[in-house]
Amino acid sequence: QYLFIKVADNGIGISAESIQHLFERYYRTTESHMGSGVGLAFVKNLTLLHKGQILVSSEKNKGTEIVIGIPALKDDYSQEECWNANIAGGGTRLESIYYPSEKVFDIEKDIPDTKAHQKKHILIVDDNDELRNFLKDTLSEDYIISEADNGQMGIEKAQTVFPDLIISDIMMPGMNGIEFCKFLKEDLETSHIPFLMLTAKNSVESHIEGAVSGADYYFTKPININLLQITLKNIFEQKRKLKEHYQKNQNSEARELAHSLKDKEFMDKLIAIIHAQLPNPNLDTDYLCSEINMSKTRLYHKIKTITGQSTGEFIRTIRLRKAVEIMTNEDVILTEVMYRVGIQTQSYFTKAFKKEFGKTPTQYLQNLEKKN
Repeated sequence: QYLFIKVADNGIGISAESIQHLFERYYRTTESHMGSGVGLAFVKNLTLLHKGQILVSSEKNKGTEIVIGIPALKDDYSQEECWNANIAGGGTRLESIYYPSEKVFDIEKDIPDTKAHQKKHILIVDDNDELRNFLKDTLSEDYIISEADNGQMGIEKAQTVFPDLIISDIMMPGMNGIEFCKFLKEDLETSHIPFLMLTAKNSVESHIEGAVSGADYYFTKPININLLQITLKNIFEQKRKLKEHYQKNQNSEARELAHSLKDKEFMDKLIAIIHAQLPNPNLDTDYLCSEINMSKTRLYHKIKTITGQSTGEFIRTIRLRKAVEIMTNEDVILTEVMYRVGIQTQSYFTKAFKKEFGKTPTQYLQNLEKKN
């Protein structure tokens, strides 16, 4: 008699104190929470308008489950409340709306990694309007494009939209491409972004100058657009394969995904912090942000860009790989393994382990015994 909608996650959970206020407008569980406190209040209003009920349950470090129940029988609604196809007015078909190429998806708010959102984001920085527009028109079919006409504006854009790659001219008024590239490569929050430098000069000196600034790739004008498109495709494909290898191969290290010394140092520090707190079940994104001195959004984007994982997924992978290391080298019961990697429930450990390695902890141990 009811249509039920269930939304569940396996995140950090919500405290009992917060649950009672969860559907109040503008309420946020913590000051650092990215939401505005409007979404769930809106959900509750829509549910009540449909004569429904909304229920929530949560367990610390296990996850949250929200269930909406809406009456599904025709008798539950009056004639005026029922939808009539003959008198319903036309609306706007969402799929027909055109979004400008500058549209940037907020990964924390929009659904990540769906087919609609898989386009890579490229920032083009060039003071030549004609060349910038040409690159934008040529690449916008395959990529989300943002623009800036000088280095200073490029910095502001890069720190706002977190592009997957930057294409920049070397000769620009004010802050030139060399200074722009050097600034981004020295900034921990943007150092991981691949940088492709454009120049009208074809001398060895200009190439060396660009390389010293930290540029990853070099293109000489006039640009061969076919070569540029192939290069971009290869860059992203290589990064995809590296991430895939890391996620599938439990012996690979996350630092191998970082291509600059600064990013390798960052990954080493991050992993060291996680390992030091591994038995702590309360180790979460907030703790990492405070230790690494970076906001949630910026840390998320950096880890996502380097590893292909969210911050929570990255922490979980390190926990589980440590669990495998213990199971392989030590003769201890699974309960001890769980507690040593900060996982408190058997059901979550089994579910997460199977998702990560394709088999349950018990099956993994049985395979080890057979090999031995």
